[in-house]
Amino acid sequence: MTDLQKLADQYEMIIVTPDGFDSFYTNSVSNKKMQWESFFFQDLVPKIHELFSINNKNIFITGSSSGGYGALRLFFISRLFQHSSINEWCVRTRL
Repeated sequence: MTDLQKLADQYEMIIVTPDGFDSFYTNSVSNKKMQWESFFFQDLVPKIHELFSINNKNIFITGSSSGGYGALRLFFISRLFQHSSINEWCVRTRL
């Protein structure tokens, strides 16, 4: 298992790992309590900036599986992130 705290200390990074469950980090049209995109940009990001000194040129977003989709989507709809990476594994059973 990767020790994220050790990596953050070693490379002087802040690592934030919100659990978006199966939301794909989008706002739900049917459940007003599941507004993940709004939470991300209106609550989470401002709180991180409030707590830490952040260089806006070094903000990176990544994710895997549905989080990878969410990361890529948030990257494209916002100018907040300078870089994006997704980790997606696919298995093809037939050619």
